[in-house]
This record gives sequence, structure tokens and C-alpha cells, in this order.
Amino acid sequence: MSHHTQTAQFLPGSVIANRYMVESVIGSGAFGTVYGVLDVKTSTELALKVLNEEMRTHAHAHMMMMREGQILQKLEHPNIVKCYDVWDEDGCAFVTTELLEGETLAAVLERNEKIDPVFALTVAEQLADALAHLHERGVVHRDIKPENIFIERRLGRAWPVIMDFGLAFVEGSKSLGRLDEGTNCVSGTPLYMAPEQIMSYWRDYGPWTDLYALGCMVWEMCVGEVPFEAASLLLLVQKHLEEDPPTFQPRMQVPEGFELWLRRLLAKAPRHRFQCAAEALYELEQLEQLEDSAARWRPLAFK
Repeated sequence: MSHHTQTAQFLPGSVIANRYMVESVIGSGAFGTVYGVLDVKTSTELALKVLNEEMRTHAHAHMMMMREGQILQKLEHPNIVKCYDVWDEDGCAFVTTELLEGETLAAVLERNEKIDPVFALTVAEQLADALAHLHERGVVHRDIKPENIFIERRLGRAWPVIMDFGLAFVEGSKSLGRLDEGTNCVSGTPLYMAPEQIMSYWRDYGPWTDLYALGCMVWEMCVGEVPFEAASLLLLVQKHLEEDPPTFQPRMQVPEGFELWLRRLLAKAPRHRFQCAAEALYELEQLEQLEDSAARWRPLAFK
């Protein structure tokens, strides 16, 4: 979301649902606006996402926001944004979540600074653990990318949090299943999309789809570039579908065997990747440790 306020519907001081007092506009986009609010019942600072007024007549947008909140309510993990409430009022969808402080992983990567290996491995491990949690509950995110990973400050340290579940679905659920099932609709972010997602082979979606995206993101943290880039969308798609990742040239020290682990995440065929995030996490933990292995589990302090 951008930080424009043109679409703001509620002014500071407004009270929503007789409970949430608007304090600021955090950001706004084509579909919704996110406000910083105070829950007057609990005196808690929260984020409140509201469907924009011009989108209230769009049934699909309304359904996506309601689904996102309902899916988030099924999850409880320190590396997944916490949802407190989701409701509909006069045809408008509302979702309240914890208020995060920090910046996205995309903002960290955009500075093009050499990333500390402790930070990179901590992010990889904690995100794999979070993915294991949601996959065990039948949830597939489908849009894992740096813009959707928030690096929050917790007790002065960095902590990755997965957010934006707008494309997520729950396997086997009639109400929270795939909205694009049986269609040729392609949803996601091409730089981080698995081959089956690019081809919209929705029957092949699963935990391995998110793990491919995780692999692209971890590669970018280590190398400074995503594994596949191209001058056009067509060429980018071709690389994801046909080419092996390039030579792995990390700008940091990584454990022995790490490249093989990463390339397994990026295998073209879903059956050749880890079949669940818990397996990927276990294998990562078994790799040769950094000299100070204990430091890997301490989230990197903000400088």
C-alpha cells in the first residue's frame, strides 16, 4: 500500500463500530485504506483495514477482504500478523490486526546493502516455521514476497512477520477455498511465482508453491538479486518455467549445503521440492551451523 491519503474515508477522531477511534492513515491503495486506530475498549493500538467506498459495489473485492480476515483468524503464530476481528457493516468489509512497527523486507533489500548472514538465516528459518504453521492448517499464501514480509521491531530486535493474505486459500474449504479454481486466472507476483502458479495449474498448488517463493526471496537476500530477472514478462515467465537458477554467488557466509537446500526450493516440478515447510525447516536446521550457532536464533538487532 502507498502512503497516500486521498482515499481516506474516516478523519482522525472518528469512531468506527463504536469501538475503534481513528488516529492516522497508515496507507491506502486501490482496494482499501489502512488506519492506525485505538481500541477504546482495550486501550490497544491496532491497524484497521477498510474497503474503499468506490469498491463497496465490487462483490469480489468485498469477498477477498472478508476471506483474508477469516483465514487470518485461523492462524496463531508469532511470525504471522495477528487478526483480531473481521466484520461487514452496510456492505463494507473491516479487518483489525496488530499494529506493526518497522519496515518491509522489500525496503531492506532496496537499500542494496550487504545483509548480515544471521539476519538472512533467521528470516529464512522463522518464515519456514510460519509457513509450516499455516500449511498444517491447510492454508496456502500464494503471494510470499519481500513486500509482504514485515520486519518488525520487538524489544529492539528484528522479527519477520507474514502479512497480506489476500490471495490465500484454505485447501478443502468450500467457503475459504480457491476463488480462481477452474479458471485461467493467474494471481501472484511474477518474480516470486512458482511454475505451476504461472501456468495457473491450480490443482498443483500446495505448500511447495509457497516454498518456491520463499526460495526466490532467500536467494535475493543472499545474492542481492532474485534468481530470475528479464526485460519482459514473457521472458521472465520462460525463465521460471525452463531455466535453472544461475550460479549462486552469496554476498555472505552460508552453511555448507545451503545452496543445495535453496535449489531444492526452486525445483521446477513441485514433486522435486520439499513437500512441506516443516521438512524444509528441518533440513535447514541440519546444515552446518555458523561459527556462533546460537546467534542464528537471536533476531538481529536494529542498528
